[in-house]
Amino acid sequence: MTRSVGRIPAQPAGGVPLAALTCAIGLGLVMLDNTALTVSLPTVAREVGISETAARWLFVTFMLANLAVLPSAGALAARVGRRRGYQIGLVLFGAGSLLALVAGSFWLLVVARVLQGAGGAMMIPNSAALLDANVAGDQRVRAVAAWVTISSVGIFVGPVIGGLLTETLSWRLIFLVELVAAAVGLLLASRLSDVVVDRRRLDLVGMLTGGAAVCLACAGILEAGRPDPDWVLVTTSVGLAVPVGAAFLIFERRTRFPAFDLRVFSHAGFGALIVAGVAYNAVVAGGGYVLSLSLQVEQEMSASVAGWAVFATMALIPVGSQVAGRLTQRFGLGALMSLAALWLAVAYLVVGVVGAAPLVVLALSLPPIGLAVGVLFAGDTAAAMSLVRPAALPSALTNLSLARQVGSVVGVTVLGSIYQQVGVAGGVAALSPLQVTLLFAGIALLPAAWLIRHRVAAALTGQRPVDDIVPGPMATDGVVRGAADDAGRTVDKQEGKHERQTCD
Repeated sequence: MTRSVGRIPAQPAGGVPLAALTCAIGLGLVMLDNTALTVSLPTVAREVGISETAARWLFVTFMLANLAVLPSAGALAARVGRRRGYQIGLVLFGAGSLLALVAGSFWLLVVARVLQGAGGAMMIPNSAALLDANVAGDQRVRAVAAWVTISSVGIFVGPVIGGLLTETLSWRLIFLVELVAAAVGLLLASRLSDVVVDRRRLDLVGMLTGGAAVCLACAGILEAGRPDPDWVLVTTSVGLAVPVGAAFLIFERRTRFPAFDLRVFSHAGFGALIVAGVAYNAVVAGGGYVLSLSLQVEQEMSASVAGWAVFATMALIPVGSQVAGRLTQRFGLGALMSLAALWLAVAYLVVGVVGAAPLVVLALSLPPIGLAVGVLFAGDTAAAMSLVRPAALPSALTNLSLARQVGSVVGVTVLGSIYQQVGVAGGVAALSPLQVTLLFAGIALLPAAWLIRHRVAAALTGQRPVDDIVPGPMATDGVVRGAADDAGRTVDKQEGKHERQTCD
């Protein structure tokens, strides 16, 4: 294990496999948790003695805690190091899993979910940043592909494990699996190299105002998505979120060491990547939620059957991530991502058309979704690593993770509301609520595909000028990445290889 300040350390003894496996545990835990709990919520509601609406808050509370902590995750990692920041996340997530395993009341479960959400916020961006610190530049795309492939085990095994454990033993054992995985990740992380960018002062004002703004906005959005929302609560929450969020943005632009570095958005390609990320994460999270809800509530199927359906949706994610790793050098990362976004839109339109068909036909139409998601999940992380200087990478990856979580909240809220409202209306033009919702999701993805094709891909191929998003020079050809003061990167446009070096 090595630890360095102001430079990228040498590759650890375990090489790319150890780095990819260790960093994948954190992301995989979050994926497993979200998908496993989705299919278990009706059973949790019955056993804990709460309504299904209240049980849904166990899912939402995780997202709110995650969103509140995410803006500060990059700043904390810059202060304590990427490895230590990742380990803090594993400890928090493990503590939440332990509490959920033994919790005897709804409110203890809520506290457990808050701990898990905060831990997930520390793990997601720092896992990618830690991976970047432990692999050579010419191995980055394949390392990210391996990272996504391993971690995606959680997203497609989660619903199966969640459904089987819920029906045969107990839904609480889901948290035992997570506790063991967190402990293994904590042990393996100690073998990786670390990077400490600086010892800057923590932006406590930014952390508090940013977290408060996110929580208020999400609470209002989630309440508005209910069939019978409290509009006073919605208006109050969103109304307070606006001035608090404005204060956060003003302060972050003026402070020397912001918790949320807004300068990364001065790059049009990165900004387009964030917007597109919100869109396709919203569709994936909301679509999976609506599918599980439709099968269990509308069609009265078991949790395990719903779990297998969600599994079919996510089964090809590892294949998609490997496709991204192997074909990027041949076709270019931007072109591959734009094709995947269009593929995802078409896949949801197809599922929307056959949504009223028998379960076997529906299940056969789901796997193409996972293929596209695998390419996009591996591709957006690799794109962020290529577009952003090493010194700004923790903040950039935090922004990307925040976009994913915002997308998930918006997707579950908006698509869930559409599904419920169409159900109340008895369908639209002979289409079932599931069909209408998924057709809407497919259409909503088309602008995201356009953004990736005309903004992200152009920035990655150097067809548009790239602004310096943090102080220091930026490369403007090849796969664009800044040459940092603390760790220079040279870009070979023809071979697409990045070499790590130390700059004085």
